[in-house]
Amino acid sequence: MKHILITGVSSGIGYTSAKYFIEKGFHVFGSVRKEADAQRLKTELGDSITPLLFDVVDEPAIAKAVEVAKAKLEPGENIAGLIANAGIHIPGPILHLSRDDMRNQFEVNVFGALSVIQAFVPLMRQTDSQKPGRVIHVSSTSAAIPLPYSSLYAATKSAMHSLCDTLRRELMLYEIDVIDIYVGPVKNDMVSKVSIYAERYKDTDYYHSITARLENALKNTIPKGLTEREVAKVLHDTLEKAKPKHRFAINKDWFNTWFLPNILPIRFLDKVLAKKLQLRPEDFAANKTKEKSTSSVGQS
Repeated sequence: MKHILITGVSSGIGYTSAKYFIEKGFHVFGSVRKEADAQRLKTELGDSITPLLFDVVDEPAIAKAVEVAKAKLEPGENIAGLIANAGIHIPGPILHLSRDDMRNQFEVNVFGALSVIQAFVPLMRQTDSQKPGRVIHVSSTSAAIPLPYSSLYAATKSAMHSLCDTLRRELMLYEIDVIDIYVGPVKNDMVSKVSIYAERYKDTDYYHSITARLENALKNTIPKGLTEREVAKVLHDTLEKAKPKHRFAINKDWFNTWFLPNILPIRFLDKVLAKKLQLRPEDFAANKTKEKSTSSVGQS
């Protein structure tokens, strides 16, 4: 039997991917942070999943999970794939992001991903009956096209871009491939989860722009996005393909969310985004005028 490790399977892409790989005959090791999620997954997905209880920033817990996985593997079996999916997104304007926000984003998305890879690669080595496994990092188009208010998220994915290249070259020693997949907008609740952060910046000059960004995402970008199952299929196909690309992007609205932003001159793209997200000086002045007008009406 083939085994795969997927981090962050309690919901979203991770959960859907776990179900998809199980349908394809895999046994899934899936990381969750809460015992309640582990029990729910066992109830919903049965014996085809082994929940591993760890946070990607908790190295002792990761080490225990390695032992659990090792005990589950039969002689001659290895882990055919490691999908580094777990991650967080803390949005906000750079001028107002705290050091704790910055550290937390990098701890989870970069150091956490690397900790899992470092710990589980020994279980991915070639055996007498199974070929070496593959590492697949679930990245984001933000790594190549950073957008306002996603600076930390984009920076972590960009860091992993370089680290995946280095890992791929270093792991050639064991014939373990590393693939970095830039995932575009997905139809899930990620945006609604991060929208609560907008209220943090209500008293800053960026509030109207952040609100515009979130509204556009909820009304336009997300409805046109990939389904989680489409992402899961790509992850499975990438693991099974004989010679996958080392890095590629998947987008539903490919022309507008990938092709155009990558061919437009950077300064021109800056202007397009500034207009769309109300980041021009004239937008700032207009919003200030509206605020004063609303305040005056409220006081009368």
